Amino acid sequence: MLLFASDFHFGRRALSDEHDAARAFARLLDAHADAEALLLVGDVFEAWVEYRTLVPRLPARFVGALARWVDDGRRLVVFAGNHDPWHRSYFADELGATVVLDHLDLDYGGRRLFVHHGDGLAPRGRYRRMRPLLRHPVPVALWKMLPGDLGQRLALVASRSLRGPDEEPEVAEALRAEAQRRFATGRYDAVVCGHSHHAQIAEMPGGTYANPGAFYRTREAVVLGGDGAFRLVQAT
Repeated sequence: MLLFASDFHFGRRALSDEHDAARAFARLLDAHADAEALLLVGDVFEAWVEYRTLVPRLPARFVGALARWVDDGRRLVVFAGNHDPWHRSYFADELGATVVLDHLDLDYGGRRLFVHHGDGLAPRGRYRRMRPLLRHPVPVALWKMLPGDLGQRLALVASRSLRGPDEEPEVAEALRAEAQRRFATGRYDAVVCGHSHHAQIAEMPGGTYANPGAFYRTREAVVLGGDGAFRLVQAT
């Protein structure tokens, strides 16, 4: 079993809300302790600027849940999203996670999967122009010359400027269309994305499109069983 969750946006809301989300996530992991891997499909944080010796303030309960997951012998994969593209080595060094900056191809349950946050597949106009800058090493290096607290605060300001509504139907539709294009190539028969904040599992000609939605809103995730079947689950 694989477990997919996305769009926590830690740093966006009041601490009490984020503590509730972290507790719900820990319960979700406990309920799916038989899963082989957890894939966090981007936008785990509202803004993430990872310096060489400093990282942003982290929700302790969330990191603790991830640590227990890995210590119990399960795999953790963390994807960069449009709000947190500056992942480097922290999660790899501290938790043994695999950090994916773009997309991941994998085979599981007889499925050929394409997994991506989705921001580069269905970008809005402003972000379409900014994405190459946010991902380029030179602007990243220049940003990190700022003092850590200032750099993180500015990253949060920039993140707010990119923020859309809580759920974006046009983005969800664009991601489904992108999934259909990939199925048409014959290379994949499943696509998993986040980004749209719209949880769904859609059967299409040639394959299945799955999106775990925004955990901060609905506490949902996607499970892929060993039989190749997808289903939506919710933290209790």
